[in-house]
Amino acid sequence: MSVEVGKVRIRTPKGQPSQGRDYKAVSLHGQECAGFFQQNEELLEWVNRQPLTEVVTCLGDGHDGVWNLMEKIGVKRREILD
Repeated sequence: MSVEVGKVRIRTPKGQPSQGRDYKAVSLHGQECAGFFQQNEELLEWVNRQPLTEVVTCLGDGHDGVWNLMEKIGVKRREILD
């Protein structure tokens, strides 16, 4: 499983500055992918409803937002810093 945290740029009407928004996306490799905008609880509920292995391998960068989410996923985790 990997979790990505990033920004998307929202287009606005001509003449107005574009806006950046934070998002989180999760990939259950070979199974499912989903993206969430300001919905951490929904992301966690979605992941924990999926059929996970006994030990979940979590891949993420050093961003606290990634690891704060991953600590709430599954019972046993193998954490890999990307």
